Amino acid sequence: MRSEEVQISINRNEDASVLICNKPCDVFEDEDLIYCFYGVPAFKETKNKKLKVQDALYPVCLIFDMERLGQPKRISPFDSGAFHNKMYDEYLTERMPMKNFLFEGKFSNSGNIKKLVKLFYDRNSNYFDSIVTLNEDLEVPGGQHEVVHYCRMIKDSGYFPDDRRQVIEVQYDQDLSLPDALVAIVLPRKLDKDKSFIRPLIEGAKNVEIIRYTPNSKRFRADQYYLVLYNAVRNFFVETGRLEE
Repeated sequence: MRSEEVQISINRNEDASVLICNKPCDVFEDEDLIYCFYGVPAFKETKNKKLKVQDALYPVCLIFDMERLGQPKRISPFDSGAFHNKMYDEYLTERMPMKNFLFEGKFSNSGNIKKLVKLFYDRNSNYFDSIVTLNEDLEVPGGQHEVVHYCRMIKDSGYFPDDRRQVIEVQYDQDLSLPDALVAIVLPRKLDKDKSFIRPLIEGAKNVEIIRYTPNSKRFRADQYYLVLYNAVRNFFVETGRLEE
């Protein structure tokens, strides 16, 4: 399931636990995957902006404890879908295939994500706020120019194509159990009142924090609430000690 997908496929396991299910991917062909972003609510819905009724488009964010999710299939330092669609061509050359940037197999783990954050951002709050601390003139052994180009891409102060070039992507090829790993949900207040939506997400989970926001469809489009989502997640991370000020 590409990160551009809005719908989440939810099923029940044999023991009645709730699962987010993987789906066929159009980037990594012949693979069934679930895409997540590490530590930042970076998903952007880029379609349907002209719809006059946008109630179904208000963003929702599920926050997981990665250590409870199991082994990722692979890790990418940026949105692999954007790379596949050539949105990074101003920074990365055609001779830099995606595989050169990926962590796979035994290298696909939370330890290497933390190393990435430490190397390029020094600490979690800088990573969340897109503050790169690594000097782009770093010396790279053996002509590994991908590191230099990647560093310049994430240090670019411009918004194009968007902040997903600076956010670590984590892919899973197994279904994810919500009760085991879910720690918080950010959602519009109307959805919180919809028991058919919220109950399957939190059923069986312990201490899930529900963070609500109130959209105003007469003043703002649904895509203008990403900043609300961003601030809500950041405040949650600070309050729970996951993000230092």
